[in-house]
Order: sequence, then structure tokens, then C-alpha cells
Amino acid sequence: MITLVAACYDDLTAAIVAERDRHAEQAVGIRMLECARAFRRWAVAHTPEFNLLFGTPIPDLDQPPDGPSEEAGRRFGSVFGALFVELWATAPFLVPAEADIEPSLAAGLAECREKMGLGDLPMGAVLAYMSSWVKLYGSVTMEVFGHLKFATNDGEPLFELTVREIAAVLGIEPSS
Repeated sequence: MITLVAACYDDLTAAIVAERDRHAEQAVGIRMLECARAFRRWAVAHTPEFNLLFGTPIPDLDQPPDGPSEEAGRRFGSVFGALFVELWATAPFLVPAEADIEPSLAAGLAECREKMGLGDLPMGAVLAYMSSWVKLYGSVTMEVFGHLKFATNDGEPLFELTVREIAAVLGIEPSS
């Protein structure tokens, strides 16, 4: 099972990296948004695999912290993380001061920053990263798991609205 999880992560990562590279000549923000779209497309096209990676954890599946599935998950996360660090380095945007972030949240964000290799990003930028991921992941998950059916049969317009909202927070001027 661990090998299957790693293979699914690698397939997802390859799809996102291909999209990032396809837009290599564009600004980092545009590459980031296109990677988000690639994430959604892969998830919608690979619902069982998405469920395996991002659904309820499989009980009693022992995934060692340095095992193949965890390493593959980190490779996936590093694609978005590297783009975000590049975005911050080239076009920093307004973020809350660390003193304005609730202490237990700041502690968790500091741990996240270290685990995800986000370098010395200010805590407010790490918060923006995590908040953006939660919105992106939430939008895709709601669609893939069929939890938007009460409102729409097509989750793409709502997803695109979410992408535009994330772009606005991160100071990205969307191309479309």
C-alpha cells in the first residue's frame, strides 16, 4: 500500500511539475496558479487516487517518517513550497506581523516552515501559504468528494473564484 501511495504522489507531482515547466517563461505567480489548476485537474481525473492521498487515513497503515510515501508527499509539497518562496522573494505582499498571530498557531506554523523547507519566510507569509493551501485543498476536496452537489454540478467556476481570491491575497495578477 505504501508503494501505491508513493506512486500516486509521484504521478500527481509529475502532472504539476509538467504544468509549472510549461509556463516556465511566465511570472512565478502565474506558474503557481497554473499548478493549482493542474492539481484540480489531476484530482478530478483521479478520484480514487486523490481519495487515497487526501482522504481519511487508512487505519493501521504504518508510514515511517522517512519512508517512500512520506518522501513522495514531501516532493509534492515542495513544488508549491518552492514556488511560494520564489513569489515571496520576488514580490512580497502584505502579511500580518508575527506578534499578531495567535501563539499556538505561530508555533505550528514555525514547525510547518521547517518541515516544508520554507526557509526563513516571515511567519505571516507562512500563514498566507497555509491559508492559501487550505482554500485550494478545500475547494478541490469538496468537488472531488461530491460535497458541492447541493449547489452545483460543475465545481470549476467555484474553484476559479477560489484561485482568484488566493491570487488577490498573494498579490498575483491573474492572466485569465
